[in-house]
Amino acid sequence: MDNLWILGEEALRPKSLKYIIEEATGVQVNENDIVVDKVTTRLTFRRYYEITGFDVPGVDSIFYEIVSGTENFVDYLVYKQHTRPTESDNPILIVEDNKSRPSDAGNMHKQRLIKFYNASSYYPNVPMLYLNIVPDFKRTKGVSPAYKKSARLYNTLGVKVKLIDFVGEDRSPEWNPYASVKEMVEVNSITFRGNRTPTGLKLENNTLYISTKLLKPAGLSDPGVGFVGGVSQAARKLGFKGDIVVINHKLSSVWLSKPRKSKLAKISEILNVNFDIEKHKVQMKYSGVAENYWTRKTTGEKHATILLEIMLRNRGWEVIYDNHAGTERGWFITPEGNHLAVPKDIGGIPDLVAIAPDKKEILVIEGEMYKNANKGIAQFATFSGFIGLLRKHYPEHSIKNHLTLNGGYDIKENVLFHLKEDGTIVENRRATGYAI
Repeated sequence: MDNLWILGEEALRPKSLKYIIEEATGVQVNENDIVVDKVTTRLTFRRYYEITGFDVPGVDSIFYEIVSGTENFVDYLVYKQHTRPTESDNPILIVEDNKSRPSDAGNMHKQRLIKFYNASSYYPNVPMLYLNIVPDFKRTKGVSPAYKKSARLYNTLGVKVKLIDFVGEDRSPEWNPYASVKEMVEVNSITFRGNRTPTGLKLENNTLYISTKLLKPAGLSDPGVGFVGGVSQAARKLGFKGDIVVINHKLSSVWLSKPRKSKLAKISEILNVNFDIEKHKVQMKYSGVAENYWTRKTTGEKHATILLEIMLRNRGWEVIYDNHAGTERGWFITPEGNHLAVPKDIGGIPDLVAIAPDKKEILVIEGEMYKNANKGIAQFATFSGFIGLLRKHYPEHSIKNHLTLNGGYDIKENVLFHLKEDGTIVENRRATGYAI
């Protein structure tokens, strides 16, 4: 009998696991039945988890493993096979799990188009799911026009969009793929907003023009790149053979002329996308090399902090925030059960925040690699804004700062949790934490 293997870079969230398993197997799963636990051999963590609590016909066991993706890796790959997946195996499902509300700016959804474009270049014809699980919202006013346009682009690329609120109700409207490039252009016509770079599409003389800003002060614009990639791939999939030209992009001719390893260069070369420079068309050259879509690595502090989160949850702790390195920010959960987005300007943010069972005690946990332990300790001084948020919502709780390490072998004093390089787990319940 085959096993179900879920590979990803994210923390394990029961809500997400429920819908991923259902989409992959067609079997309904109760979120409250899901149990996640570490897999060990002689008390050594084997670097993957088992998901239990329910039965799926035709599936022996369900496992989750944290891997390292390359260039715009999606959140999850799902495999159905007996043995642990290798880089050469083909998944049965590709999943992106986005926490942005459907009322948020369309940029939050456009930028993820590039992930599906990239994944489908490695795994063509594999079903794809854009999963949105968000706090409750109004059915009619909660879905912005920009979200609907992006959803139709996803559908055109063969991506299923599933919109679920936190009480489990499916809020996915009946979106449809674009039937033609002409329809796609009509729905996404170029719009002008004050002094902002106009965004949208124009079809003229068998040339598809994509207007979007690609250059930001800090580098390339992810939403802009996602829009170019999504529209270009959709156009080619709809049979468009004409030129595709990006306008109003703000990129210089010198920048465009250099071969690059970027996702934008890959789009330009593979989908034959050009960039307008003073009425001349310039195509970028991709200098990247073929490599596996994902690899197995045990470095990175999140291997320890995610493991600790699973262990705490199984012991009855309440996790009220997580931001494991390299994963998407979680929600801040208030005592009333509300899910709040942590302000981006709040300063430093810990990897994990949990409340001890039957105690008014909160642990603020920062993860780090063993060799960088001092950097982790220094991070506590940046958490003043976040600590203020905790004191506002949990005024009667004491707060302790604790360090978690991954890697190395020697034991450091005052470290709450240590996942050693060989997989050995060391807990120090006498750790006093760090007063900042």
